[in-house]
Amino acid sequence: MKGAYLQRVKQFHPDRYGAPALADLQAGLRDVLSALNEAYATLSDRARRTDYLARSASGGRAATEAGATAARADFQKGEAARRTGDHARARLFFEAAVRSDRRADYLVSLATETLATGKKEDRERARRHLEEAMKDPTCSRAFQAAGLMARDDGDADAAEKLLRASLKADPRNEEAARELHQLQGRRQNRAEARADAKK
Repeated sequence: MKGAYLQRVKQFHPDRYGAPALADLQAGLRDVLSALNEAYATLSDRARRTDYLARSASGGRAATEAGATAARADFQKGEAARRTGDHARARLFFEAAVRSDRRADYLVSLATETLATGKKEDRERARRHLEEAMKDPTCSRAFQAAGLMARDDGDADAAEKLLRASLKADPRNEEAARELHQLQGRRQNRAEARADAKK
């Protein structure tokens, strides 16, 4: 147990992520470190461990909270890696976040990084992540990303429907509004071209 604890402390210690580009991760990493210290203190003390195990068996929230904290830290590290262009590292962090917490935003970020590889099997994996994320009707990013996939697949009707769902979830999503506007513009141009060809 001590070895696992030390390994995680080494992995999540804020000093490892001291670069200016990763400064926004510091608060999350401190939360993770605090959770690790609390977990170690609980598990290394017989009375506290017994109490923890009893609460966990009866539906206690300690394990879930630690998982959510770790997932949040992994997600933040993934976002930082994505911003610096390190997509392979971003994907690894997003995968770790999704293993701990399958929230829609994490799934969308993982799907987006998975799509970046351009591999067919990764495209299907990304599609499954987005389908799961769209179970949350408030996740505008999920519908937007699925709409862009449909657009790239040449399915303008599905793309339009998904982009509208994205705007329904968040009417302020400017990127989804822009994509929908462009999609409608292309559709209108094709209709006009067909009308001109008939003349």
